[in-house]
Amino acid sequence: MSRRRAMIPVFLAAMSAACGGCADLFQKKQQQSAIISTPQPVVEPAEPANKPKWNNPFRKADTEDATPKKQKNIVAVRTFGFKEPWVSFDAAGDRNAEGFKMTVVLESGDAPIGVYGDGTLTIKMYRITPGARGGRARELACEWSFTPEEAMPFLSRKRRDWGWGYGLRLNWGDTDVYGQEIEVVAAFTLMDGRVLAGTPLSMKVPKRVEEERVAEPAGAMPTKRHAPKAAANR
Repeated sequence: MSRRRAMIPVFLAAMSAACGGCADLFQKKQQQSAIISTPQPVVEPAEPANKPKWNNPFRKADTEDATPKKQKNIVAVRTFGFKEPWVSFDAAGDRNAEGFKMTVVLESGDAPIGVYGDGTLTIKMYRITPGARGGRARELACEWSFTPEEAMPFLSRKRRDWGWGYGLRLNWGDTDVYGQEIEVVAAFTLMDGRVLAGTPLSMKVPKRVEEERVAEPAGAMPTKRHAPKAAANR
């Protein structure tokens, strides 16, 4: 009996120590739960000071109306026509075409965009005539040549996503190509003498519209009217 009584204090001490350990463990669990539930600030990693910047050649320029610098590294000539390319340069504003319009883009070798070229821009207009054995022959009908300074007025005023281009409006003067097929070739001569040519543009010039006078009452100012177009074949 005395032996059992002696074991009681030892048992109570062990129980107390065990309960104390459980209390400490419970308290630690609560502290960890509080830390997890509390939102922590997010720290973004700092970018290196020497991070390279990608220069997108298709991005619009910061100053779109800035004058571009002349570029020597031209690798290609791109030509673009219009559905209605004919232009009348007559002050009277008649319906007869006296020239045409087209767009020329000089592609840079440094980036796939159009640039202001340092060289000579040449446009040649050929008259297409029947050749031997049913073929076709080209006869030079008109030619235009522009230095960089002379071509500057044709350069687009604002840079586009594809760069700069030349909006040409060319007057062929007294050259008679009405009702005929023509072929227009744009070429660019670099400073080292190399010549780059674009894809030819084929066009059919409309026939000349003749004017006829209309009978007016006596004393009235004479007027003009255009002759009616020939009826289409049915």
